[in-house]
Amino acid sequence: MDRALLQNLSQLAHSMSKEDQADACLYFNQLKASEDAWKQCMELLLTDLALDELVKYICLQIIEHFIRHRYGAASIDEQMSLKQFLLQWIQLQCSRNLNPKDYIRNKIAQVFCLIFIQDYPTRWSSFFVDLMGTLSFGLQAADNYLRVLQTIDTEVTSREAVDNPAEAERNTLIKDTMRETCVTEMFDSWLYILNTYENSQPAVAGRCLQVVGAYISWIDISLVFKYNFIPILVQHLSKLDLREDAADCLLGIVNKGMEPAQKKELISSLINILDGHNVLNPQNSNYRDDESEFTTKISKLINGMGMMLIDCYNKFLKAGEEADMISALTLVERMLPCIIGFLGNDYDDVSAAIIEFCKLYIYTVKSRNIRTERQEQIMCSLLSTVVKKLKYDQSYNFESEGEDEAEFFDFRKQVKVILDNLVGFNKDFVLSFAEKFVSDTIPQWRYISFSDVEVAIALVYYIGEALPNSGGNLFTGVVPNALRNMVRTLVVHELSSHAHSAVKLMYFETIARYEKFFLVEPGHLQTVLLSFVSDQGIRNVNVKVQSRCVYLFSRFIRTVKSHIIDFIPSLLNMLKDLTGLNVPPQSVATPLQENKFVLSDGDQLYIYESISTLIMASRLDNQSKTVLFEELVNPLVQAIEPLQAEMQSELNPVRKEALADCICHAMALTSRSSKAFSAQTAMKSIGCHKLYMQALETFFHICVLGPEHQHQQKLQSAMRQYLHRMVVCLDIDIIPIMPTISSILVNANNAHSFQEYLPILIQLITKFKKEAIQFLTMSFMPIIHSMLRVLEQPVDEFDEESVRDRQSLRRNYFLFISTIVSSNELILVLDCAQVQATEQLLNTVVGGSVELTDPVAQRTCFTILKRLVELWGGRADKLGFQQYMEAIVRACIVAPLKLTFDLSDTQYTSVLTEIAACLKAVVSLRFQNLDKYLCDSVFPEHNICAEMANDFVNALNNYDMKAFKNFLKQFVLKLRP
Repeated sequence: MDRALLQNLSQLAHSMSKEDQADACLYFNQLKASEDAWKQCMELLLTDLALDELVKYICLQIIEHFIRHRYGAASIDEQMSLKQFLLQWIQLQCSRNLNPKDYIRNKIAQVFCLIFIQDYPTRWSSFFVDLMGTLSFGLQAADNYLRVLQTIDTEVTSREAVDNPAEAERNTLIKDTMRETCVTEMFDSWLYILNTYENSQPAVAGRCLQVVGAYISWIDISLVFKYNFIPILVQHLSKLDLREDAADCLLGIVNKGMEPAQKKELISSLINILDGHNVLNPQNSNYRDDESEFTTKISKLINGMGMMLIDCYNKFLKAGEEADMISALTLVERMLPCIIGFLGNDYDDVSAAIIEFCKLYIYTVKSRNIRTERQEQIMCSLLSTVVKKLKYDQSYNFESEGEDEAEFFDFRKQVKVILDNLVGFNKDFVLSFAEKFVSDTIPQWRYISFSDVEVAIALVYYIGEALPNSGGNLFTGVVPNALRNMVRTLVVHELSSHAHSAVKLMYFETIARYEKFFLVEPGHLQTVLLSFVSDQGIRNVNVKVQSRCVYLFSRFIRTVKSHIIDFIPSLLNMLKDLTGLNVPPQSVATPLQENKFVLSDGDQLYIYESISTLIMASRLDNQSKTVLFEELVNPLVQAIEPLQAEMQSELNPVRKEALADCICHAMALTSRSSKAFSAQTAMKSIGCHKLYMQALETFFHICVLGPEHQHQQKLQSAMRQYLHRMVVCLDIDIIPIMPTISSILVNANNAHSFQEYLPILIQLITKFKKEAIQFLTMSFMPIIHSMLRVLEQPVDEFDEESVRDRQSLRRNYFLFISTIVSSNELILVLDCAQVQATEQLLNTVVGGSVELTDPVAQRTCFTILKRLVELWGGRADKLGFQQYMEAIVRACIVAPLKLTFDLSDTQYTSVLTEIAACLKAVVSLRFQNLDKYLCDSVFPEHNICAEMANDFVNALNNYDMKAFKNFLKQFVLKLRP
């Protein structure tokens, strides 16, 4: 191997040609496998200084591969040659003043670390002495030294570096040896680097601070004090290029584990030093308009100091050391003005860094019931700051919300937690503060910024979420009076008229949040309802406001419907022009009325739901209600057939899909119009069940019985959603549809049909058990055979959708059987089945219980088997079932022994519970020769020793269910390889 060959490899790697890149990979792998290529790479790196950077990197990768895979078995001379190479490399870089790229420097550091891990402290006990000895070579040596230490931290000393017990033991040995032999010298080296390079090479000095911060967590803290490190770090806080790393290093020292008294003294000393350097002053000019990470890092440092002090306080409290406890709390309170100042910083990242302390502090004073005048002042200041930080920033882009805006909402949620904690600390105080803030702000809404108005409304909303609500209504009793006054203030000042969308949204959110206020003060309902349905709400030009108001209105009227009866006729009239299909342009299927205001399809769903709620809540007689439902539903149903005909003849695929979507939407709207009905308020009670049955027949004709087309699955999915609603609303009137669904399933030739209709059939037979028996007796086994036929169809294992469909079908298959066997009425269906058909079904269940790797379906299998054991195990007319008892027992043992049975997964734990229950059900039948069958047949097949077999039999026969389940889990774990 020579330079030319490596240069050629570099050119191949740079090439865009796939063939060249493949050749490069092949040649590179050959070099890595070569016995001597690593030696030639070392020689080339030390002798040819004009090498291309990529060639250098390739050489280092080849050396790295040798160290990882063959270094441990190499000769002593070969190992020594590698160590000498590394030290010579550093000397060469410094003597020739070379400046390799960062990725070369990092790779050399990694090579150092790989040898270190294998050789320290045995074969290279002088590693740190040798490495620190290179510092005299100059800047490049110092940079390499620090990079090596950082890599060692990543691979060895960091808490995240441990992957297994062997590595943990190795890392502990390394750290213990370093503590005993070289940590003091390392501190000397760090001080040397800082003193030498802090002014001339701040990047290297900064890297040194990063190393100190990383290592401080496990080395002797006394060295920090011995070398007077804290004042040095504090001085670096004033140096632009070093201050961020210095802040991180100080935080590492603060978080260092130590005794609480020592920790308190450390932080007390640090507070004094930082205070003397004006670091704890939130108004420090260094923090003003600082868009760098520095102020955030200072905020994190202060947050860490505060949290550590509270930790000390709690430890002193537990130990009964009252003087230290008071001292720790005094230090916390000394820091609070600074902490609140950083919380109120204009930059949210700075504020967010201090939030954890604020939450912990409030929790501490609440749990310890610390209530002093000083505490009240602190809480007032904290609450004022929280309100400030809840405000929208001026830079918020309402027209095009992106990542920054999403981050603001995440930050707002964090700040809200502080408010929640303050409410928990003293709800009366927070309510009093909020009531004054709202009464001072809201009446002036026309003359102040939108952010001030919005935050006042938000404060009302958030407080209601934080207040305890055990009685179900916040507007009864003594405490909520302030909240009631605030909500009233929002309503009477016509805030829905505000021009800004953020204010409108927060107003309507709050109104819907406190809908029960209007049960206490219904006199405000008319104002609120009009604002909802006007251009302030549902008809707002802002799509976001419009869409949200449509949803909130539907939610609002469900609660207040009994109080708005007088307004219902007007509301229905106002909502009328929002109904009707949004058909594609130039469609022959026009809606009943022309839309004057077009909503999105999703928003229309809530309009139809709202209208149905209002109709049912009105004073109209049943006949008049039915007429209104007909006016709502008939235009949708009548549009289906022309839309379907138009779709069939349409050649443009985009328009064809739009027409299919329109049909689906018509079904969805019809379904949503039934939301006012339930099992308790069936359609038949007002006489409109025929309307929805006719719609069902039309939908069925179009979506199921119509000609095949590419969008049929989409239409069938919409049809299924409608059917689910009708099972709830039509009650027993839906029964005639069951044979039609059965016919679809029996003739189905794909998994999708079962996914669509089998859940409906299960829903029907679960609800109407007795009525379904006759129908199921005829159709149960044909459906089972149809499912098995589809399950046997080959599936492309690389087609994820097909694999998911197969899994879903298998789950539905066993769920269908489980539904039958779980019902005392429906089990008659199986009793009437032919013996051969029953055996086929049992074979699939027993086989599935063992072979399936889907824990959901596997659990269902064992549920079925347990139920059948309970029902048929002791019946004289089911002697044929007895032959399956052994197979069931065998399945219970074999299934959890499979390697795919993952007991760390809670779903498989649930399967194991069903297995234990199944075995217990067999025992309860006094199954003959069960113990002998287990010990002579099942256990020997799996090399289970006699002692474990006897323990199992004893546990099965004598333990209760809970104890046996725990035993079974341990039994399985012992048998795992």
